[in-house]
Amino acid sequence: MLDTPADPRTLPAPEPDRPRYATVTELREESPTVTTVRLHDPAGLGAAPGQHLRVHLADGRGPAWRCYTLTGTAPGAPAISVKRVPDGRVSPLLHALRVGTPLRISGPYGAPLVSADRSRPLLPAVAGVGVTPVVPILRALAESTPDRPVTVLNVVRTPEDTPLWPDITALLAGFPRAAGRLYVTAAPGPLPPGARHGRPTEADYARLAPDPGGEAYLCGPGEFVKAARSGLLAAGLAADTITDERFFSPVEVPLTDRPPPAPGPFTVRFATSGAEATWTADDGTLLDLGESTGVRLPSACRAGSCGTCLQRVEGATAHLIAPGLPVPAGHALLCCAVPTGAVTVHA
Repeated sequence: MLDTPADPRTLPAPEPDRPRYATVTELREESPTVTTVRLHDPAGLGAAPGQHLRVHLADGRGPAWRCYTLTGTAPGAPAISVKRVPDGRVSPLLHALRVGTPLRISGPYGAPLVSADRSRPLLPAVAGVGVTPVVPILRALAESTPDRPVTVLNVVRTPEDTPLWPDITALLAGFPRAAGRLYVTAAPGPLPPGARHGRPTEADYARLAPDPGGEAYLCGPGEFVKAARSGLLAAGLAADTITDERFFSPVEVPLTDRPPPAPGPFTVRFATSGAEATWTADDGTLLDLGESTGVRLPSACRAGSCGTCLQRVEGATAHLIAPGLPVPAGHALLCCAVPTGAVTVHA
C-alpha cells in the first residue's frame, strides 16, 4: 500500500526543502536484486555525489521511510537504485512501483563525498549495493576533473549480481588514468571479464591504494568497511583521508515530539570553536543553539534520520524525537537533542 495523493500534478509547487511527491518515470533492472527508480521531482533540485533521498511510504503497519543514495543527480530527475530485501518492509514496495506512480520524497541530504582536488588519486572501494555512490562520483569527475587518477574496487557476491558495474566501466573508459577491479566472492565459476575470485587482501589494498596524497571512499557492510580501512591503513594511507559509510537499517520509532525533560538553564560549550552559551527550553535543540551562537554545524534532515549532525558530547542529553538510527554512547544527534545539564559538544 503506497501513501499517494490522487494526482500530484494538481498539487501546488513544492517547497524544495520539504517532503513532496515525485513521479516515477523509469524503472531499470540492474541485477536480479537491484532496480533503479528514476523520478520527476517537481522541485527541480539537483544533488551532489554521495547525497541521498528519503522516501516516505506506508503499509498496513503505518508510515515507513528509508534513505537511498542517489545514483542519478540531474536537476529534477533524481534516481535511486534499490536492493530488494525479501523480508524487508520498504524495498518490496519500491520494487512494485510502476511508471507514473507518485512517490513521496524529501531531500537531498548529506555532504559531497570527495574533494575537488584534481591531483589527488581517488579509490572508491565498495561492496554490494554500496556501489551506488560511485556512478554519480564518476559522472561529476568526468565533468570537472577528467584527468584525475581513479581506481574503483567493487566486491560482489555472484557474477550475475553486479548492479551498475557496466555503467562504471563505461565511465572509467573515459578517464585517461582510471581502472576498475571487480572481486566475486561466490564459489569458483565463470567470471565477468577482468574479475577475480575472492575478497581483496592486504596485498591488493597495498597495490591499489592511492599514494599518501590520495583519498579513499568506502561503502558497504560493516565487516567489508572494517577490512578495507585496515588494509588501506596498513598500505600507508592516512586515516583522515579515508571516508567510510556503513550500512544500517533505520529503527522503527514513533514520529512524535517530546518536550524537553528540564527547562534549564544549562551551560553548553562547543569545544572546537570555543563558543559557550546558556540553553533554556526556548532555545530549541543543540543544533538551534549552536547556529544562533554562530557555530557552523553539519546538518541535513533535521529530523533525527540521516545522521549528518551526529557529534560526540560530554554531559547528559535527551532526544526530543526518537532517533531513526543507532546513536553511539557519548554522542547525540544535535538536530533533535537538548541538554539536561551542563554539556560540551565536540564540534
